[in-house]
Amino acid sequence: MYGKSFSLTLTLQQVGKKPTKRNCKGLGKTCPFTDSITSYYDNIQCDMGADFPFEYGYAVHICHEMMHNIGYCHTNHVDDVAEKIGWIAYGILVDWYRKGIRVK
Repeated sequence: MYGKSFSLTLTLQQVGKKPTKRNCKGLGKTCPFTDSITSYYDNIQCDMGADFPFEYGYAVHICHEMMHNIGYCHTNHVDDVAEKIGWIAYGILVDWYRKGIRVK
C-alpha cells in the first residue's frame, strides 16, 4: 500500500427520503467500487442524533459506507459486513462520547 494514494469524495446533503419519527429511512448511498459517499444530514440526525452529536453519527455512517466503497453489498441489512462495521463504529463512539472523548 505504500506509495499508493486514495481519494474519497464526501457529499453531504440536507435530506434524502424525508425521515419520520418511526423511520429515519436511508442515511446515504454509495455504489460499490466508487470513490464517493453521499450522506443525508437530517436522516443521520434522525437515526443517531439522540445518542451523540452529528459528527459521531457521520463517522459511523462513513464507516458503514466505506464497506460499500470496497465492494461489500447488503445481504439482509442485519447480518452483513457493512451493517456490522457500522454497529462496531457506533459502539466505539457511544463509549467515547460517554467517557468524554471528543471527535476532532
